[in-house]
Amino acid sequence: MSHKEPAAENIVVAPCHPISRWWPKETVVIVTGANKGIGFALVKQLAKLGLTVVLTARSTIRGVEALESLKTEGLHVHFFGLDVSDPNSIQAFVSRFQEAFGVVDILETVVIVTGANKGIGFALVKQLAKLGLTVVLTARSTIRGVEALESLKTEGLHVHFFSLDVSDPNSIQAFVSRFQEAFGVVDILINNAAVSFNDINENSVKEAETVIRTNFYGPKMLTEALLPLFRRSSLAGRILNVSSRLGLLDKLKNPKIKEMLLDEENLCEEKIDWMVNLFLENVKNGTWKSQGWPQIWTDYAVSKLALNAYSKVLAKRYKGHGLSVNCFCPGFTQTSMTGGKGTHTASDVAEVIARLVLLPVEELPTGKFYVFGSNHVIYSKL
Repeated sequence: MSHKEPAAENIVVAPCHPISRWWPKETVVIVTGANKGIGFALVKQLAKLGLTVVLTARSTIRGVEALESLKTEGLHVHFFGLDVSDPNSIQAFVSRFQEAFGVVDILETVVIVTGANKGIGFALVKQLAKLGLTVVLTARSTIRGVEALESLKTEGLHVHFFSLDVSDPNSIQAFVSRFQEAFGVVDILINNAAVSFNDINENSVKEAETVIRTNFYGPKMLTEALLPLFRRSSLAGRILNVSSRLGLLDKLKNPKIKEMLLDEENLCEEKIDWMVNLFLENVKNGTWKSQGWPQIWTDYAVSKLALNAYSKVLAKRYKGHGLSVNCFCPGFTQTSMTGGKGTHTASDVAEVIARLVLLPVEELPTGKFYVFGSNHVIYSKL
């Protein structure tokens, strides 16, 4: 929903350059089967982004042709012959590669986007796939997830679909198991899935438990389940929780809870759970309107208040340990949640989120709340 920006003295303009290098200068990438199709397109994209790319192909003739084609576009990549079905070819490739480069940094960057069959999630999957990342699209509905997948295929984009209901612990467990078997590690997690049962001018809390379970406990449970799979490296794993300004502390009028959330030194998951349970108890006994909770989309706002607080706790826990955790408010976006109303599109938001999660490691923050501002500028509320 549309609200005033935070006071100017509390915001910092974040980098709003096009997507650029978020890796060390001499990052080396190997792309197999890359003389055509998705592999060739990926090599081209990565080379444009400034990485050192090794293109491999079974056919030397086709590999060299691909190399020459890239040269006509001013792109310099390396070609090594490789037949991944032949152990001798693999051994020869590894020997040549080690002699030339010593180490490999990236085989693929794996991104999970939840709630991605439509809206911001779908636009974000499309944006990241265009940039050559390995993207896992998740959706609660298998039918809608597959439809999204097919829609992307018509645009020449290859992504992976796994069904996932973030409000269901069993679904999370099944997803993580399948994901680990397929990919082993995750580099970026974007917790986008969320629900609201109110129209823009409504404020019912009839579905408060579902909203809290989906918008707060869902991302929390999924994040905790995936934490062991994050690839901790010099590039840093990244978690971005899509949140809302409705969950900022200035919307909270309960002094006791506000004091607790402001005490970052002692803030912990148990206190956040206590706050959420108190809200649900107030809903059940009908006192929620008089307890100082946010007054606009109250159940949704409390779910995001809790998510912001949890993000802060997680960012503090993993600071300096190869994992960045931030929140992002997309603002008044034209999606099904806003009835198609808004000041900007899901694609506009997706471009900004992609820039944010792919920031160069030396510019990568943690524990911050970003807001989509006017003229597509990102602001970071410290």
